[in-house]
Amino acid sequence: MCLAEALLRIPDKKTTDRLLEDKFSSTDWKKHISSDKGIFVNASSWAFFLTGNILDRKATDKTKLEETYKSLLKKSTEPVIRTAVKKAVTILARQFVFKPTIEEGIKFTESEKYKKNIFSFDMLGEGARTMEDAEKYFQDYQNSIKYTGEKLFNDNDIKFANGVSIKISALHPRYERNKFLDLEKELLPKLIVLCELAKKYNIQLCIDAEENYRLILSLKLLEKLSSQESLRGWNGLGLAVQAYQKRAFYVIDWINELAKRNDRVIAIRLVKGAYWDSEIKLAQELGIKNYPVFSRKSLTDLSWMACAYKLFQYQNNIF
Repeated sequence: MCLAEALLRIPDKKTTDRLLEDKFSSTDWKKHISSDKGIFVNASSWAFFLTGNILDRKATDKTKLEETYKSLLKKSTEPVIRTAVKKAVTILARQFVFKPTIEEGIKFTESEKYKKNIFSFDMLGEGARTMEDAEKYFQDYQNSIKYTGEKLFNDNDIKFANGVSIKISALHPRYERNKFLDLEKELLPKLIVLCELAKKYNIQLCIDAEENYRLILSLKLLEKLSSQESLRGWNGLGLAVQAYQKRAFYVIDWINELAKRNDRVIAIRLVKGAYWDSEIKLAQELGIKNYPVFSRKSLTDLSWMACAYKLFQYQNNIF
């Protein structure tokens, strides 16, 4: 997965080859090969083991002839390995990204395998750097909501309707707490339009979780949307809560109180969390005393269970 993420961002062949060499030759792939492993795991491990042997530059106690042979083999196979690994990464990506557009995604739901499912459509990797970017994503989100509302069957009970996830940082290039007054004028109206559109089609709209420093800002905007008069009677407004954040357990209490205050049900999507590496790195760069996220996975798992248990207790106001 680390290789897959890095590989697609490298523009030149030389750097790609050095990355593959580093990743493949620095791991003992042989230890993953055993009789109790599946055939796919064993086949992959053997392939990586052989690749690592080819790419490993360290030649200890080898004859000059062997080194020369290995060098020739390495040079001739690097383009092949490079192409094969990129193809493998593309196959891997299809496990996580089903289709590149909402139009194709809608058709995908009609397949025999998925026709009885309900979906939440998520646009990956969006993030506005300019107001033009923000406007483009705003149009894309509107298009996604219309497609989901018009092309798919949606139950009258919104709990069984399809939905769309939106990332607020895609709708404004300066999604920052010190810009809140600007965001109220420039961003909040767009969020209201998207929510009103989702209400019109009676589908769910989930605000995606982002980095820790944006949590309070997301909650402030959720509060304003929750009390919006034009959204009364629509219980499709939702938020993703990341259990790896140390505040998650208490955020659920706050959302429950918000829902009660505005006589609505708020949908919560409980997840583990998606920005662990960057949260740890940023905390270290700032030299702060504690991390905002749990540094051990076992604690994140425990937090997730505790949050799930609390959500079940709050079902009058939280879906």
